[in-house]
Amino acid sequence: MDSHSSDMLSLRPYIIRAFYQWICDSEMTPFLVINTDVDMVEAPKHLSMQGHLTLDISPDAVDDLEIQRTKVTFIAYFDSGSEKISIPMRAIVAIFASENEEGIAFAHNSDDERLLYEEEQEALALELAQRSKNAHQSKSQHHTPRRKVSTSHLKIVTKQPEDN
Repeated sequence: MDSHSSDMLSLRPYIIRAFYQWICDSEMTPFLVINTDVDMVEAPKHLSMQGHLTLDISPDAVDDLEIQRTKVTFIAYFDSGSEKISIPMRAIVAIFASENEEGIAFAHNSDDERLLYEEEQEALALELAQRSKNAHQSKSQHHTPRRKVSTSHLKIVTKQPEDN
């Protein structure tokens, strides 16, 4: 690697996006293999076998698929109902077409995994800062100032009987 390659982002999200598009354009079914033992994986781990889970991510199988730089998120449907899935990039082991198993598997690469972890931490910090900012703005928009309790400015006036 030359000195400029250390300034580059991880290639994994771009490869996954490209393979996903290629598999869908080929009218086949894209599957992700994930390592459920990686931190921050939000997936039905009880369905995993030996720490790995294979998920159908085709447009017919999931909703709201987002292949982001640091994670893949979508809503999946299981017998028990729908579930929000969030998979950090470093937890993705492979993407392939189920019909012919064409795809790519990612080799264990500590440099790439370290880079992905750092990118995840930066994204998480930004997300938390944005949530905090939104919560603060929401609180200040819905805050109604308390009324100052004071004595009434009204006087009770009784009508004096008229003298005849």
